[in-house]
Amino acid sequence: MASRYIVAGGTWDGSNTAIWSATSGGAPGASVPTATDDVLLDAASGVVTVTVGAAVDCKTLICTGFTGTLAGTFGITIYGNLTAGSGMTWSNTGQVIISATAAITSNGIVISPNTAEGIRIAGGTVTLADALSTGLLFLVGGTFNANNFNVTAIRFISTTVGATRVLTMGSGTWTITGNGDAGGNWEILDATDFTLNANTSTIKFTNTGSAFGQLLFFYGGGFTYYNVWFARGTSTQSNYIFDSNTFNELKDTGTVAHALRFSQGTTQTIKTWTVSGSAGNLITVNSNGVGTHTLQKTATSPASITADYVDISFSSALDIYGGTWNATHSIDSGNNSGWIFALQAPTVTTQAVSDRTTNSATGNGTVTDIGSASVTERGIVWATTTMPTTSNNKTVADGTGLGVFTASISSLALNTTYYIRAYAINTYGTSYGNEVTLTTPLMINVSKPSSTMINISKP
Repeated sequence: MASRYIVAGGTWDGSNTAIWSATSGGAPGASVPTATDDVLLDAASGVVTVTVGAAVDCKTLICTGFTGTLAGTFGITIYGNLTAGSGMTWSNTGQVIISATAAITSNGIVISPNTAEGIRIAGGTVTLADALSTGLLFLVGGTFNANNFNVTAIRFISTTVGATRVLTMGSGTWTITGNGDAGGNWEILDATDFTLNANTSTIKFTNTGSAFGQLLFFYGGGFTYYNVWFARGTSTQSNYIFDSNTFNELKDTGTVAHALRFSQGTTQTIKTWTVSGSAGNLITVNSNGVGTHTLQKTATSPASITADYVDISFSSALDIYGGTWNATHSIDSGNNSGWIFALQAPTVTTQAVSDRTTNSATGNGTVTDIGSASVTERGIVWATTTMPTTSNNKTVADGTGLGVFTASISSLALNTTYYIRAYAINTYGTSYGNEVTLTTPLMINVSKPSSTMINISKP
């Protein structure tokens, strides 16, 4: 075992000795490091570019004090600690393979920022010494311990058959930034010989893409997770959950209409459900086929779980502890059981009238929530008594659904106060907005008096 220092820019491969020295800042020409040698890039290496030009090995890779660039496209296999320099640039896109007990210290550097590669944990116990950011994160053997630090990766994958794998997530947030173009974003396809210690971690999916194919796939492997959060903002693409998993909290805070789909025939056991859309942006909750999925509360769940602004189908909501699953401002699209739908009329508001004349005006309203079914009619009602309804004078506005509308108010008497409300109708009822008033003017006809001419003659 020896130490090898980078002392010049150039290619790191199996034969180039011109960049290696046995001492920091020493003369070049030392032998190329092997899997038993420590590789060090430090301040004495200079602001140089080292290009990994072939698959290489080393015992440890320590870059403390290095301010140059580690470039290239080939992988590095490490059998010990990995420390990135806080002032370095890591543009090498080859995979970093760690195959022995080690610590990873990132010092704020993204290690192997590649959408197809990243870090592969292949054996031993690998522990984080600070927050980690990489491309793909693979666990194919051994133990990966996040040590309560945050992890950012494009995807997490653990699929190796027959290899013992342990993932200890700690209390940090695991931010997954990729989409499903290349496969699962969280992918445990082989649960055999895999142990998950979720601890109090949060898995947060943040990709906001809406292009074709930018779906998101969570292959949970049937394990118990703490918090799983789909925080995809304006993405209109679906989020898929496979396998029968357990969650402390399952959360979806997407801000536009999209879908949360569960694998048919699976059961998701959930303590806290935080999945709600908004008016005009319903979250579709259904299965990935025509079969039913089951949502099961835990013994410590709230007595009542509520989903707001959702469109539900092929969903069985189960609570063996005597509570309820409620859906408000929501649509029952069929093949459901256990859900209690609050069937609601629309919500509408009334604004001040405009375009006033002596005997007419324009009424203004806004449907802010369609309720539990589509709005089939909206308009303006008015009367000379308070709280007018559709039994009084009314004008049906053009259009249906959410949003602003106008309707004419006509044939008004002079010097009269009218009470005006907007209204909206769906299958479950008619709703009225707040009341506004309009008082027509008092008209007075004034005639100019006639004049009389008097002729006066001088005597």
